Amino acid sequence: MAKSRVSQAEREHLLQTVQMFEEVARTSPNDIQSLEILKEAYLNIGYDAESEATSKKIAAAYLSSGQLSSAILEYEGILQRHPDDEESRMALQDLEQRMAGVGATGVEQTAAADAAEQVLAEAEQFEDGNEALLRFFQENGLVNEKDGGDLLAALIAATNENGANQPAPSLLALLAERGIASVEKSLGLIVEKTRLPFLPLAICEADSGRVHLLEREVCLRHLVLPFDQISRTLLVATVNPFDARTKHHVEAASGGVRVQWYVTTPEDMVFQLKNAFRIAG
Repeated sequence: MAKSRVSQAEREHLLQTVQMFEEVARTSPNDIQSLEILKEAYLNIGYDAESEATSKKIAAAYLSSGQLSSAILEYEGILQRHPDDEESRMALQDLEQRMAGVGATGVEQTAAADAAEQVLAEAEQFEDGNEALLRFFQENGLVNEKDGGDLLAALIAATNENGANQPAPSLLALLAERGIASVEKSLGLIVEKTRLPFLPLAICEADSGRVHLLEREVCLRHLVLPFDQISRTLLVATVNPFDARTKHHVEAASGGVRVQWYVTTPEDMVFQLKNAFRIAG
């Protein structure tokens, strides 16, 4: 294990980050951005062996998604740091042979085009976030079409009752209260379809400097929280990843850094919002 490259205070923060993203990596092993954050955190606190192992997980994740060129670059990076790593050398040779024999570039271009099309579709919607989430649940058979209007009306009434100084109610919590679907089932469907990683936000200590990138009203009304930044990646938690307007707002407020999204439970989000904005009750 190499010597830590950071101060004691930074080290303590990074150790918390490591703990958090080890859990994310366990539940979402192909989440490349989270693995990148974990790799960098390991490296900064001198956990070189763990950083190298995470690099191999990143390469495997690229491989499983058909991004052969990215997997090759990851293995080349490992070999630059550890030229005697025979496992990486063999994997690199195998990938280079495969690249020579198949149209891997076309596969990667198709995947990139699909991702770009999805981003454009989300950006164009800009409808009410709860309406977008409700439609997602209806399209996937979790909620009946006839219940939609009643659920949205109940959310509006609950929001008005809460007031502007409290976190807004969540559609996920409402579905659970009415016995339609548990929060776990709703979140499971969201994670499965969006492929966004789930984060137990209650285990985090939100960075106040990041929290206040967004207006208090936006965070409370839309159940969204920027909670940390690792290098040039802003980490943001949400209860509703289909809220395109809020996602656009966060991207605009991020200052040009990459934004990595995580899905969390309404309970954890409310807990963190109340702590961050010192809300009683």
